Amino acid sequence: MPSPWALLAGRYLPFRRRYRVPGFLTVMLKAAEIGTMRTAREAGLRADLLLRPDVNRFSLTDVKPFEAIVAAGYESARSALAALQKN
Repeated sequence: MPSPWALLAGRYLPFRRRYRVPGFLTVMLKAAEIGTMRTAREAGLRADLLLRPDVNRFSLTDVKPFEAIVAAGYESARSALAALQKN
């Protein structure tokens, strides 16, 4: 974990290592997500069907790949419903 001084030096001194730091919005959204994880987990235990589409490759603030996110959800729902119909 770099110190605040190392972050500052990396930002303004060209010969120092530059660290990638998440933006304020990303940190706030991640904090909100962590805060709701327990509630979501408990709700999932009570659900008859729980869909978990593979969207981990997208950032929480990504809006450009909207079509790909929708397609991932659609494919997840199709496969879950097909598996449910077989049972």
